[in-house]
Amino acid sequence: MESVLCLGDFSLQVFYTRLQRQQPVESDNKKETKGGKPAKGKGDQSKAIKVAPVNCVLPPHSLPVDTHNFKYIVDPYNEGGDCEWSSTAEIMRKTLQMYSHQFTPLWEGVIGSESTCSPTELERLLVNCSSFIFYGMGRFLAHIQPSRLATLNLAECQMAILFDLVQNSTLPCQSQQEVQESKFCSKTHVPLETPIQCAYLLTLCGAHSVMLNQWSSSARTNAQNMEAIMENLLKKKTDIGPICPYFVGEHDTDL
Repeated sequence: MESVLCLGDFSLQVFYTRLQRQQPVESDNKKETKGGKPAKGKGDQSKAIKVAPVNCVLPPHSLPVDTHNFKYIVDPYNEGGDCEWSSTAEIMRKTLQMYSHQFTPLWEGVIGSESTCSPTELERLLVNCSSFIFYGMGRFLAHIQPSRLATLNLAECQMAILFDLVQNSTLPCQSQQEVQESKFCSKTHVPLETPIQCAYLLTLCGAHSVMLNQWSSSARTNAQNMEAIMENLLKKKTDIGPICPYFVGEHDTDL
């Protein structure tokens, strides 16, 4: 299994829990690799996809991530076309093309400008991935209710990366769809929609590592973070821990 490295956590207790459950997950994955079929897109049935192998030596106590089984949701409401920096859809297409030789041919997901992502489709992608990428304008939990997310088993999801909370002069952090949905949102859901609570909820569902914005971010910063993190994970095979400074503003040219 080709892999990148995952190190670091936000608490010793949670980190210990992840290590304790890592062994059975690895065993299950190996069994699935022998008898299971890789995820395929709509056009994959007509021809076989050849993916170049990647040799990566894992250091002790690291958690491997299958780089061929990423799932993604990009701008599900198709709101990013007029961003001041660049279209989220175009950034994702560029990423898929740039790493198509080794990694992305078997990636699966939804880009809002191309198709609509239903809640059922979002749940299916979440529970059948080694890593999940959300790249959109508003909050990730605006697209799936916390009560519904809590019922999902994300034990196979080694890494969740959320590029959300975009806010700039032309695009508010809360989209019009979210404003409309918030009128019907239960008051008990509001505390669970903060970034920290979102990370806790994903962790409790089984996600091994979570990376996300803690505060609002500009479209430009999110695009730069997306490109830099994908380059470090896929091209440079960097551990997650050293990449985290991209999320705390150290590389934000707007600050």
